[in-house]
Amino acid sequence: MQHENPFLRPVNQPVDFQSVTAESVKQAVSETLTEADHQAAEFLKTEGLRFDTVLTPLDTLYRTVFRVFNPVYLLAETHPEASVRDACRSAIETFSDYLNNLAIREDIYRVVRSYSSTADAEALTGYRKRYLDETVLGYKRAGFELDSRDRERLKNIRNDLDKLCLAFQKNTAESTGFIDLDPEDCDGLPQDFIGSRLADGKIRVDLTGPSYFPFMKYSQNDAARKDLWLKYNNRAFPDNLSLLDEILLKRQELAALLGYPTYADYALEDRMAGSPEAVWKFEDDLAETVREKARADYRALQEMKSELTGVPAQTVSEWEAAWLSNQIRERKYSVNDQEVKQYFELNQVLDGIFQICRKSLGLVFTESAEKSVWQEEVRQFTVSDLKTGREVGLFYLDLFPRENKYSHAAMFPLVGGGATEAGYERPAAALVCNFPKPTESQPSLLLFSDVNTLFHEFGHLLHGMVTRSPLQAFAGTNVLMDFVETPSQFFENFLFDYPTLTLFARHWQTGDVFPESLFNRIVAARNLGSGMATQGQIFYGTFDFTLHNRFQPGGSQTTTDILRELKPRVTLFPYTEGSHFHASFGHLCGYAAGYYSYLWAKVYAQDIWSVFEKAGALDEATGRRFREVILEPGGTEDPLNLVKKFLGRDPNPEAFLRDLGV
Repeated sequence: MQHENPFLRPVNQPVDFQSVTAESVKQAVSETLTEADHQAAEFLKTEGLRFDTVLTPLDTLYRTVFRVFNPVYLLAETHPEASVRDACRSAIETFSDYLNNLAIREDIYRVVRSYSSTADAEALTGYRKRYLDETVLGYKRAGFELDSRDRERLKNIRNDLDKLCLAFQKNTAESTGFIDLDPEDCDGLPQDFIGSRLADGKIRVDLTGPSYFPFMKYSQNDAARKDLWLKYNNRAFPDNLSLLDEILLKRQELAALLGYPTYADYALEDRMAGSPEAVWKFEDDLAETVREKARADYRALQEMKSELTGVPAQTVSEWEAAWLSNQIRERKYSVNDQEVKQYFELNQVLDGIFQICRKSLGLVFTESAEKSVWQEEVRQFTVSDLKTGREVGLFYLDLFPRENKYSHAAMFPLVGGGATEAGYERPAAALVCNFPKPTESQPSLLLFSDVNTLFHEFGHLLHGMVTRSPLQAFAGTNVLMDFVETPSQFFENFLFDYPTLTLFARHWQTGDVFPESLFNRIVAARNLGSGMATQGQIFYGTFDFTLHNRFQPGGSQTTTDILRELKPRVTLFPYTEGSHFHASFGHLCGYAAGYYSYLWAKVYAQDIWSVFEKAGALDEATGRRFREVILEPGGTEDPLNLVKKFLGRDPNPEAFLRDLGV
């Protein structure tokens, strides 16, 4: 394989993103799949069935595809040029088709099956046994107990699903909408928010995160909030609802073909939860636990609305909730977001994260003087081990919003890490965010919620960066889905430790350290709305799980009917007619029958954090043990065993419930 193409690079050489063109994407796809075909052909010549001659080459084959597929996937969501994004989306379809075909190749399956019955396979332990077991289960789930006709049908279903989800995500990313307001209709909005959106005498508020969420939180204009809320909750409507119908039908067809009652039964087979019954019990028990706290939260919103309007409030609408909650924070707890964000200049926050990682996890972050990135504002960093100086990995930061860019925050893996003939290939990843851009008068100042988002995504990044897995299949965040959110939610906790916060939270103009009195008020207000917020998470999880476990696609009920039924049952808000949040609920693609995993994983995250609380948030020995026991293994071990090993006991939900204030 030649290396002139930016994607086709040697081990541990970064992608030359700056050189990427639509043509180089197409060439990379062609040459990568040619190389993969060559590796598959060599695999089939295997003589002597051993782990190193069967499963190691199989993992290498997948690595060959993913080390190009992953960067292409990132650029489909972030590249500023439409031609490159389109080429990447086309490439994603091609790669997905190839991977779906690879998963059902009978010639490769026969080699693995033959190996699985050997004495060498019987003697496997640790990650090697885990990889064999998961590979064999994967072939079962790929349809190898079906006849050739049904297996071909299954392949076509998977290909169709990939295309449908890609279209769903594209429609969401490209959905547009906005409201234009006169300056006199902008009471409550911060001046920097108004100033950055002023054009031709109007204030334009669009549906991107840095625009939508602050508006809903600060605007006193109830009619404008409702208007924007409806637009936001109708992104990609109606196109994505028909796509969703097709997706659900295809998933149910897939499950039925493989002999599972529902898609949820299929999806849960290889997760921690294990069965739909376990998920329903988790959701239902938690809903009961937080119900009284949620009602108290709702009453607090009613009281604030009554106080502000002078009229007893019987109900609170969804587009009022964020604004009323912020009024309570300001009036009852004296927490003003505009005051708080003066202490969270973006670069200082990043420096704080780097200090936490250095002190607790023994990691050093160095910004690259020379970089090759897909957009000029993107930054590039290397990660090294503090004690040995060993380079651990590489990551990119794409921090600010722009047109046609992925509109939320996420960690995109680029290279998973793993052993190769040329040595260990270090992981690479990108953090894609949408924080406020600096202006002429001030730097990028982050709301506390923005800082929390950055810490969350950095937890994912760390999970990917410090992997020591020999196999790419288990590297970094390649863990069971209902554990993947544990490190990210764990890392958020550092924000609520005052000594840690003082490392970096300083007023951007005066340099004053974040006041302890303000911190204490933030902590006091931490559980404001926690019951309703948890109900919201339970609703998302229940909606997702209902569609995949208790809903008949193509029947008399529609997905909107399910939304209409579940919203008032699970939350304290009625369904708002004419709203279709599920048309842009992207987790229905990536987390199918899996949204419950956020709360599921948080139980483990808070239990792990309880150890840090006792030892000290930045205790070096505890941090190093967390890195070695929880992060570095990736998917090489059962995550429940990792948690037990770190805790020295069985996990329990006590810290999680205490964190919710229930």
